[in-house]
Amino acid sequence: MMTGLSLTLLGLLLGLVSSSVAVAAVNPGNTPTTGPGLIVGALPPVVPIVFAVVLLVGAAVFVSRRQRRESDRTGQAHGRKASAVAAVDKSTLTTGPHPLNDQELERLLDQHIQQCAAQADALAVIAIKPDGNEERYQPEVAQSLFGLARSRGARLVQSASRGLMVLAPGQLCDQAHRLAEDLHQSIVSMALPSGDSEIGVLTASVGLVVVEPSSRTAVSDILANLDRALGRAERRGGNRIEVLEQD
Repeated sequence: MMTGLSLTLLGLLLGLVSSSVAVAAVNPGNTPTTGPGLIVGALPPVVPIVFAVVLLVGAAVFVSRRQRRESDRTGQAHGRKASAVAAVDKSTLTTGPHPLNDQELERLLDQHIQQCAAQADALAVIAIKPDGNEERYQPEVAQSLFGLARSRGARLVQSASRGLMVLAPGQLCDQAHRLAEDLHQSIVSMALPSGDSEIGVLTASVGLVVVEPSSRTAVSDILANLDRALGRAERRGGNRIEVLEQD
């Protein structure tokens, strides 16, 4: 199948051939001509029509192919966006779309603690709760935080009883606090409207506990300390990060 460019070139070629034939017909003895009027007058009536049709068809095919390529690019972009949203669902680490229950969360946290202890690494456990009972924004917040957490080697988890959590292995206290600050700022930067917020946009309370590799604290106690840190942030007005030292 001929492309739009090929058809356009064919039209130009036909125009040149027609012009040459017209010149030969008007001036068979190759004597000098006096102007373009002789050439135009010698063209058969159908030649300009064919020439114009070929050019128009070529241009139409070219435009059509270009629009198709743009449409393909748009479809690929939407596909990548859909994949990113699907990845957020997978980050809950469940077999379905439901958040982790308490037993699943404790089991997952225990696995991370053991893995970090084997590598002599600390584990930062961060709980995030939108202020003002704005739980309706949790899907948007999860999508926003997913990429940030992954870029830091951390994992976003959704708990049925505790909402959004981030498990970040290999994070010392200062690093863990910076990660918590970045997560908190990412939520504020979304500028989701909230009537309960003093600044008019959604804010969040953040609790942080860092589990050292030598820690022998039970998983249930770690989660209890995390709840206390998060509760303290809420009682102090929200929109803040509270760190609870973990033995």
